[in-house]
Amino acid sequence: MKKYEEFINALQYVDQGDNKSAYDKLTELINDNLELENKTLYYDALYARASLDIANLNLHIDDSIEDLKILIANRTRYVKESYSLATLVYDHLEMPDEVIEYGTKALELDAPFTSEIAYALAKAYASRGTKNSYLEALKYIDTCIDNADASQLHKVTDIIGRTAYKSNI
Repeated sequence: MKKYEEFINALQYVDQGDNKSAYDKLTELINDNLELENKTLYYDALYARASLDIANLNLHIDDSIEDLKILIANRTRYVKESYSLATLVYDHLEMPDEVIEYGTKALELDAPFTSEIAYALAKAYASRGTKNSYLEALKYIDTCIDNADASQLHKVTDIIGRTAYKSNI
């Protein structure tokens, strides 16, 4: 019960707007043999720490990616979300091969952020610079359009123009 209370206490720092302290407390909890004591809480803490860093801090991206990979490899309840977040992080880091690897799997799993993942995939394929990759990018643009809300469509039109021009469609 003590570890669960520590987990809740760490999350309370987020409510107070102190994301760095929350991250540090989650890290302490994870490093204190949590994996051996309570696997479920360990996975909850990994997901919370990775999500917190990705959404708010961006100070420990390599660690966050490793957390997501652990969650994926162990087929936790966070698999879908982990594929989505990994895709978006790799997109931000401009790593198209990883975007394609994780994003394709995220869409197969019907993971959250479908429109954002499709957009990242479209950019990743377009970055390869071949006619076939541009055509593949256009497929993901269709997915993006189907799932985008009105505020996201301006991004899509930009990549449509660039992709269509480069592929001579």
